[in-house]
Amino acid sequence: MDQMPRKLPLTVLRFSQYRALAGGRRLYNQPSSFAFHPPSHLTRYEFEATLTMHRSIWEMAPNLVEAHILIKDDDFWSTSEEISLLASLCRLYVSHGKILDYVRAPALVELGFPLGTTGRPYLESFLARSSCTLQRLCIPDGIEFSPHEFNAHETLAVLNMVSTLIELRIIISNSSRQVNVLIAELTASDAGTNIVAPHLSCISFAPRPWLPVPFDYEAYVQMTKSRWESQQCALIRTELCMTDSTPIRSLDLLRENGLQFMLWTGLEATKITGHWICSCTLD
Repeated sequence: MDQMPRKLPLTVLRFSQYRALAGGRRLYNQPSSFAFHPPSHLTRYEFEATLTMHRSIWEMAPNLVEAHILIKDDDFWSTSEEISLLASLCRLYVSHGKILDYVRAPALVELGFPLGTTGRPYLESFLARSSCTLQRLCIPDGIEFSPHEFNAHETLAVLNMVSTLIELRIIISNSSRQVNVLIAELTASDAGTNIVAPHLSCISFAPRPWLPVPFDYEAYVQMTKSRWESQQCALIRTELCMTDSTPIRSLDLLRENGLQFMLWTGLEATKITGHWICSCTLD
């Protein structure tokens, strides 16, 4: 007799799976109309819901390693000041910085969130509360003219504040002008003085094709070259996600001398940027 296939334990949950489990009802419309009990072995999840629903999952899934937490209505927040301990969480992406106010994650090494002009206080309090060694930061550009829009000044402040950061990833949807300002600030001078975040070993960008102000590729190459050649900088790697495969000869030459330069295009670029915000890693 053929044996029935053994069901594997559920360790990953994505929003599409949840909708099927919940009979197609959207998670944030009527969160009290059904109950979902993730098993304790759930290690990764990604979906959009109310903060209340997310918190219920945190309580029942103590072994979470990776979470992609989206909240549809940014104006809906819990009145409870209770903070959830996610002791095993290593990688986290949140759609709003305020979500960090409800989490303590001492093992976190990778974080993605729209820093904008309002996110730094959330990050500061989260890091002080968690005492984690944050190593990788991804900043996805938000809506133009919103508090989530990329801001060079705030990003520089975070880079100077978090000395444990070794990787910076930026997804550019609107604020290429501000990103160009950041690139200029990250460029190491010939004198080698006042170098911003010399501890960064990897700096990567993903400019979208519809940018109102073009991404300054020449400045990006100059910044990378200056930090690669500086004795005070730790840069050894850079990644660039583009819509075409235009070769960047200057960085190809540096690659021949040891620079880890990765150029991604098309579907590969989409997949890589998904990894940057802890999304495609759930596949």
